[in-house]
Amino acid sequence: MASDKHSGEAEAAAVADLSEAFGMPVALESFRELTPPSIFIVKGKQPLYRLLVAVEKAGLTWQISKGTLQLKPVDWALRRSWMVPESVMQRYKDLVVKNGCLSFDELGEIAYALTDDQISRTLLAEKELTPVLAPLIQNMPGMGGIPLLRFYGSLSSRQKQALATAPGLPFAQLTPMQYDQLLDLAGGQWGGIEIVSGAITLTKRSPAASAATAQPKAAESATVAQAPASAPSAAPKSKPEEAQKQTAEAAKAEASRQAVGTLSAQDIVTFKFSAEVPADSSESNPRPAARQFTSMIMVPTKASTDAMRQLIANATKDAGAKKTGSPASPAGAAEPK
Repeated sequence: MASDKHSGEAEAAAVADLSEAFGMPVALESFRELTPPSIFIVKGKQPLYRLLVAVEKAGLTWQISKGTLQLKPVDWALRRSWMVPESVMQRYKDLVVKNGCLSFDELGEIAYALTDDQISRTLLAEKELTPVLAPLIQNMPGMGGIPLLRFYGSLSSRQKQALATAPGLPFAQLTPMQYDQLLDLAGGQWGGIEIVSGAITLTKRSPAASAATAQPKAAESATVAQAPASAPSAAPKSKPEEAQKQTAEAAKAEASRQAVGTLSAQDIVTFKFSAEVPADSSESNPRPAARQFTSMIMVPTKASTDAMRQLIANATKDAGAKKTGSPASPAGAAEPK
């Protein structure tokens, strides 16, 4: 798995320095987020053991084999387990380009096929995928996150169809692995109680349409509100730069406000788990007791994903503006002249 651009350049520089110092080729097994040994290397002539110390400080092991200095991380086997095949990564990137987001079924597929470390350390590090993978890091109370998506991803098409019916998917139709996953999901809600029977239902609600309808009205009112500020007569003639700055700041604030509002335009998928547990034997007419809990997944839509990208772009511009000392323009807005 290739590292990011800056990390890769630092690793290449370190390999060149080590190769020159040792007088032999250097092979580095590279992984994402690898600490480049160049940050520990001091320039100039020095004993070779100091270069090897720099290598070890970077968390690398070394050996000389067939005239080549071979380097790899101490935890190379663990890092390999985090890797995701490039073909898998590209498939999801292509889906995002085509549809603007990933569907609920595709998110379940990811959670079921990959480990937690593959998702958190590799998939979420891909900037093209980060905005659409928010459901995989939803760990708030009442939110399902990876465990719930992984359970859904393990279901067959027939089981998924049963979820949408009124009776739901009976616990009895789950495989042993799926039932274990169910117990893990219910553990925090029901504890270690015995379950007699039960079923799972799924409902989907899409507020995206109503949010999209409200957005043009908000944009129209914002335009009216900004008109006095953008009109030439509203700014003192002696301070045109100040007027331009205020206009740019107002436009940026409005763009961010609309983006934050659009973030809520997500599909809400709710799982309802209903179970019967053994009755209290001390009662005169014991009946199975009913237990229920719900768990949700917020699934990004194309609109909310675009809004997230805009917020990220605005934040990146603001950070760049602070470094250069020049004001940043909102995404999609023209630079003041």
